[in-house]
Amino acid sequence: MKKTVICAAVLAEAEKLIRRHQKYLSNLAAGIRRKERRSGISIPKTLLTPLYWSSDSGFNPYYVHAHAGGIAYAIDKALASSRYKPRPAAIYRVPKEGGGTREVSVFQVADNAVSRLTFQRLIEKNAKHLSARAYAYRRDLTVHDAVLHIYSDFYSKSRIFVAEFDFSKYFDSISHEHIRRVLRDRRFFLTERELRVIDAFLRAPALDADKYTRDTDKEREKGIPQGTSISLFLANVAAYPLDKKLEALGVGFARYADDTLIWGESYDIVCRAVNALEETASEMGVQLNFIKSEGISILCPETLAAEFRAKSAVSFIGYKIGPEIISFRERTLEQSKKWMSYLIYSNLLQEPKKGRLPIDRLAHGMDQDYLIMLIQLRRYLYGELRESQLRKYLARQTPLLRYHGLMSFYPIVNDEKLLKELDGWLLNSVHRALRLRGRLFQKAGVNFLPSPHNLPKSDLLKLTYRPGPGRLLDLRFPSIARVARLIRRASQTYGASAISNPKSNIYYPS
Repeated sequence: MKKTVICAAVLAEAEKLIRRHQKYLSNLAAGIRRKERRSGISIPKTLLTPLYWSSDSGFNPYYVHAHAGGIAYAIDKALASSRYKPRPAAIYRVPKEGGGTREVSVFQVADNAVSRLTFQRLIEKNAKHLSARAYAYRRDLTVHDAVLHIYSDFYSKSRIFVAEFDFSKYFDSISHEHIRRVLRDRRFFLTERELRVIDAFLRAPALDADKYTRDTDKEREKGIPQGTSISLFLANVAAYPLDKKLEALGVGFARYADDTLIWGESYDIVCRAVNALEETASEMGVQLNFIKSEGISILCPETLAAEFRAKSAVSFIGYKIGPEIISFRERTLEQSKKWMSYLIYSNLLQEPKKGRLPIDRLAHGMDQDYLIMLIQLRRYLYGELRESQLRKYLARQTPLLRYHGLMSFYPIVNDEKLLKELDGWLLNSVHRALRLRGRLFQKAGVNFLPSPHNLPKSDLLKLTYRPGPGRLLDLRFPSIARVARLIRRASQTYGASAISNPKSNIYYPS
C-alpha cells in the first residue's frame, strides 16, 4: 500500500521519539557503568518512561510506530470529511526561571505529526509575510539574527532608550477570537482545511496524565497550547498586529514570541511604542507583567552619567547585549557553571566523600576519574572536536562544520574578558577538587597518587599521558575562550546559522 503523507509524518514523529528514548537508555547505561567504576559497587538500573505513556497508547511511540498505517488512515479520513479533532493533550510541567512551573501540552504522537506537518506548510507559505523583526520559530531567521540586529543598532552608541516589558502568561491567555480575527483579514495564505486544523488544536483541552481520558467534553476557551508545532505559528500570528504598529512608529525592535525588546534614540517615540504594546496586549487578551518588566531605561556605558535609570546591557533570549559586547545572560552563565561543577564533583569527589575509594582508579600512572572528567568537560565545551583539531582549525582555515558543545549555542558571543575568566574559574575548580581528592585518598592510607595529582595548575594546561607503548593521549586542559574564538570565526566566515548547533534556535521564553 502506498504510504500517505500523513503516514510518513506519523512514522517520522514516532521514530524521533523512539531515538530520543533510546538515547536516554544508552546514556543511563553509560552513566551507571561510570558510577560503578568510580565507586566499586553495583548500581541498580531504574528505567523511566513519561507518565503519560501509560495514560493512553497514542502517546507511546513504539505502539504508534507499529500501528502507523491504521492510525494514519483514520486521520486521513477525518481530515477529508472535516471531522478531524486531536485527542486531548497531557499536561507536562516544567520549572520556570523565576519560580513556579509552565504547563506544556503533550499531544498524542499522531496528532503531533499533523501539527508539525501543518506548521511546516504554514510557515513555508507565510514566513515572508511575517515581520522581519519577528524571529521565533522560523527557518529563514534565527535567534542569532535577532541578537546581531540588536547589537548592530546598539553598536558604539553613547546612549539609547530601551523598553523591556514582559507579557504575563502569554501562551495561556491569548484570545482565540483575536487569532481568528488576524487570520481572517487576508494577511496570510491558508486553506479552509488548515483553518479547521488550527481551530481544532486551539480548542483541544489538556488534562493531567493521572486523570487522562480520550472522552471529554472540555474545550480550551483561550490560550494556545505550548508544546506543539502549530502553536509556534500561532504565537507569531497573535503578535503580528504589534509588529505592524512598531514598524509604523519607526522604532527599533526585536520580538521572539512574547519576548519583545524596543529601542530608540528618542524617549518620546519609545513611550509611544510602549503605548502600542499595551494597546495590542489588550486586543490579544494578554496582560503585561509590570512586576517582572524592566520598563524604560537608558542604555549607556557605566562610566557615563545619566539623568535616567541606566544600564550597560540588556538581556534577550539567553544573551546579554550591550553597545560593545555580546555575552551570556546571567542565568545562562549560572546554569553552565553549575553543570561543569557537577561534572567535576561527580567524577572526583562524590564517591571519595562517601568513603568509597577503589584503588584501581589510580592504576597505570593516571587517575582514571580525572581522565573521564576531562573527556566529559571537553564534550560539553567542544562537542566532537578534539583539542588537536581545535588548535589546527584556529591556526589554519576554519572549516564549514556543524559545531556542537556549549559555544555552538552561542556562536556570536564576543565577551573575551568573561570567556577568559570562565577559563580561569574552570581550571581553579578542577585544581581545588584534585587537591581535596588527593587528601581524601591519603587519609585512607593511599600515599602514592599518580598524575595529575601534585601538579601545579600550569601543568594541567599541557598534560599528556601514555597508557601503553606507542600510545599518547592529549590531556591538555580545555578552553572556553579558545573554542569560542573558533566558532565566532566560523560564524563570520559562513554565517551563524550555517555552523551553529541546529538546536540553538530552539528557545522557550519563561
